[in-house]
Amino acid sequence: MPDRDIPILNDETDYSTWKKKVAIWKIGTSATPKQQASKLIMNMSGKPQEVSINLPIDELGEKDGVDKLIAELDKLYQKDTTQSLFKAIESFESYRRKEEDIDTYIMEFQRRYKTLIQLRDNEALYDDVILAFRLLNQANLTARTLR
Repeated sequence: MPDRDIPILNDETDYSTWKKKVAIWKIGTSATPKQQASKLIMNMSGKPQEVSINLPIDELGEKDGVDKLIAELDKLYQKDTTQSLFKAIESFESYRRKEEDIDTYIMEFQRRYKTLIQLRDNEALYDDVILAFRLLNQANLTARTLR
């Protein structure tokens, strides 16, 4: 994986998504475990980078440097899982079908809703009737199609 594929973390990034991308990146990167934490930090900005830069450099350069980096960032982000939930709700509720075909729209709708459920510890946010209404409403179907 080239360096351009290193997950980016900044003040706007959803932290839980970033952590998943890091796990995937670690599998495919050519960077050695001792290099990975530094590469991640150099692709950060804002508060995450401020926190990360203050970690002892020798710890970041160890084989488990990424684990230590994530443990420190967890302290910053895990306190406020509500922020991730609010972002996921906003992403789900503001999603509207534009030009994509209906199958692609439904897959993306389901993916965004699954993210919400995972953030709520597998507890549904909407009952099935409301979810079906949202699916149809956000599909931007014509009046003729809705009949």
